[in-house]
Amino acid sequence: MKIFIRQYLTPSSVDDSGYSIYATTNTIKHNPKYAYDPDDWVFLCEEEVEVADPEFDVREMILKGLEGQKEKLMADYSKAMMEVEDKISKLTALEMLPEGQEGEGA
Repeated sequence: MKIFIRQYLTPSSVDDSGYSIYATTNTIKHNPKYAYDPDDWVFLCEEEVEVADPEFDVREMILKGLEGQKEKLMADYSKAMMEVEDKISKLTALEMLPEGQEGEGA
């Protein structure tokens, strides 16, 4: 598969020079003045590179990440629900006290 690597000089406050190098990839060749290039970026170069197609299924990696996210959300949800149920239980228990016992022992 052919990809094109583009490099730009961009304004930056990270180092003393005030600039940094930004690289991006695409599967289509760059136009001389690409419509989405910010005005303050300086186009440096573009190289065409041939890369082998990945030997792994990207979807499988994404699905594993999503499954992990799902498990964390479910655990967070279960914890939050237990806290709410505990509060409901405590408030309900207060309503169940027989009349006259609320103030006894005080």
